[in-house]
Formats: sequence, C-alpha cells, structure tokens
Amino acid sequence: MTKDLDSYTPGRIWEILQDGEDIDEDEFLDVQVGLTHLPPNEATFIIRLGQGYTGEQAMSESGLKGNQTRLKQGILMKLTEIINGGE
Repeated sequence: MTKDLDSYTPGRIWEILQDGEDIDEDEFLDVQVGLTHLPPNEATFIIRLGQGYTGEQAMSESGLKGNQTRLKQGILMKLTEIINGGE
C-alpha cells in the first residue's frame, strides 16, 4: 500500500470511507483495495455505513447480525490491519 506501515488508524479509514471526495487519492485507493480483502458481507456493511445508511439498513443489506457498534469497530480494526500489511 502507499502509506508507511501502521500509518492508517481506524479513525482515518472511517474518514476516508465517509469523505471520498476530500481525501488523498492514494489513501482512497488503499482503502478500496483493502475492502476487497474483507468478506463481502463485512465490506458491504462498512461501505453502506460510510455512505450514510443507518446501522439497521447496512445490516439488512449485508446480512450481518449483532451489535452494530461492535461490528463497525471490529470491521474497521480488521480493515486497518489489512491496509497496514497485517493480513
């Protein structure tokens, strides 16, 4: 990926997912590539949340069940690890 190892944080990734227009193109591409390494249902969930869907809507589209906040945090942590070269 473009950034130095461990340079992404879950918070920065969340900003990138929400603000696709006002971010560095390389960061956007890193996140997009990272998303391809997630299971499809997790990628769908986090993408939909970033697009402004409610947690309930995102869970319905992705087929995931559970606590929305924990799912979001867990997926962002996993995505951060993937982008930073951990997987």
